[in-house]
Amino acid sequence: MLAGRQVRRQISPAGSGLALSIVGKFVEACGGTVTVDSEAGAGVVFTIRLPFQLQPGCLPP
Repeated sequence: MLAGRQVRRQISPAGSGLALSIVGKFVEACGGTVTVDSEAGAGVVFTIRLPFQLQPGCLPP
């Protein structure tokens, strides 16, 4: 696994959630995972893990 970078930012709760769905499909196609950790009053952490070698066809030519 590559060393990761953590990014924190405030996100409006009024979003449609479409971006997470798109990210999830992309990460899955690349052989990775998306996990969610939620704590009441503290927020949500999304962790995206991608393999060191991506699956064939993951990225456009």
